[in-house]
Amino acid sequence: MDTGIDHEHPDLEKSYHGGFDLVDFDKDPMETTPEQGMPTLHGTHVSGIIAGNGTMQGVAPEADLYAYRALGPGGTGTTAQIIAALEQAVNDDMEIINMSLGSETNSPDDPMTRAVNKAVELGKIVVVANGNSGPEDWTVGSPATSEKAISVGAAITKQKLAQVYTQKEQVVPIRQLPLSEKWNLKRDQPLVIPNSLDTLEQTIHDRVVLIKKETHRITNSFSS
Repeated sequence: MDTGIDHEHPDLEKSYHGGFDLVDFDKDPMETTPEQGMPTLHGTHVSGIIAGNGTMQGVAPEADLYAYRALGPGGTGTTAQIIAALEQAVNDDMEIINMSLGSETNSPDDPMTRAVNKAVELGKIVVVANGNSGPEDWTVGSPATSEKAISVGAAITKQKLAQVYTQKEQVVPIRQLPLSEKWNLKRDQPLVIPNSLDTLEQTIHDRVVLIKKETHRITNSFSS
């Protein structure tokens, strides 16, 4: 249950077996397209993590994947759409229902939460995202407040991240993607380690600049 799915994606074609669209109310739960305004990608992304079966493999590549589009353009939707999607998934006899969605409400009595409890009582395994507002108290969003669902959160420690600083003062984080091609610089770049940020402006052009900022992050700067 999400923003839909690009079921024509080569990594998802094998896994996808159907679903329903509770936004357009038809049997094609395709993601919102640019032509429809405010396109979405989240449902396809989550589907790939779960059951990608192509060049990229999900955690359960042999699973049968059904998509229920409960969120429309921009990833927004109503409580009624979400509950209707959950009801449809139960009626279609889905074994495991994943809900990577939620609200800012922290309540065990939220209508979505009560609907999730009912789905579990009917024999379904329901997995719900905790939300992105932690780690403080009372930041788990409904319907992850269900006492009967599997509520999932994430934890991260401080990391060393490389970043590119452009001449337009934009900062671009650098992350190596799995299976991506190795970086191939077309020409050598001199390495400069400035004594302070005050001297950076004078030396950054046509250089790779290594800056240690704070105690937990290494910043690689690059301009050409």
